[in-house]
Amino acid sequence: MSTKDQAFKLFAEGKKPGSPEVKSLGLASKTRYNYFQEWKKPGAPVKTKAQEIEQSQGSISSLPVTDDIAKAHFIKFNAYVFNCRYTRIMHIARVVTIKEWGWPEDMPIGDFIDTILYHFFKDRGITLKDYIVEEEHEN
Repeated sequence: MSTKDQAFKLFAEGKKPGSPEVKSLGLASKTRYNYFQEWKKPGAPVKTKAQEIEQSQGSISSLPVTDDIAKAHFIKFNAYVFNCRYTRIMHIARVVTIKEWGWPEDMPIGDFIDTILYHFFKDRGITLKDYIVEEEHEN
């Protein structure tokens, strides 16, 4: 199995480019990121275990449901997913925060956006924890 295939398999298991398991493949940071972007595109060659089972046995959702975890063969979490474009500005902002400010390279995008939003409002006198206005600020 090629290193790229190994990386794709780890991504299918929920690992990210900065995960220790992916880093242990010995790939450069940019290569890990590029592989991850390629893996996210439709038609990626490596499927998750759940996808493989669905393909071979039918839908997991067609299996009987139980409240007894000891009887379960699978655990299914239902969640809503919000999609948005990863823009060039977002990418440049991440590069700057990593190269210029020393932020972690493997910081999840949600944490990155939260941190940026927190500091944007904090610099303007608003703390986004419990919505505390420290002083009136004219815009």
